[in-house]
Amino acid sequence: MLSKLPVSLASAALQPHLTHINRRLCVYLSSNASKVHGYPFSDCFFKKVLVADRDIAHHVRSQVGSAQKGRRDVEHAKAAIQDLFAKINEIKKKAETSEQMVEEVCFGSGGHG
Repeated sequence: MLSKLPVSLASAALQPHLTHINRRLCVYLSSNASKVHGYPFSDCFFKKVLVADRDIAHHVRSQVGSAQKGRRDVEHAKAAIQDLFAKINEIKKKAETSEQMVEEVCFGSGGHG
């Protein structure tokens, strides 16, 4: 099940550990199944392990999705901040241009100042 996870830091870090645990558990169950009250117990236990494995995979995927969404949100915020700074600079330039025009009108070529 975990092999279906998207490749990411979280799943890549957990994958070897979960694979090792799954292998060890399968070997243990297959070698000790007849010793522990027969097969029904080991089948039930193995099913619970599979459910737990599925739940772990689901939670890892959720965390990976949340991290990716967080990164996208940060990138959107950075872009919005850059747009805001660009608009602020544009307003400053227009204000400087307007100020120069006012000075030219008031104190410029007519010399009435």
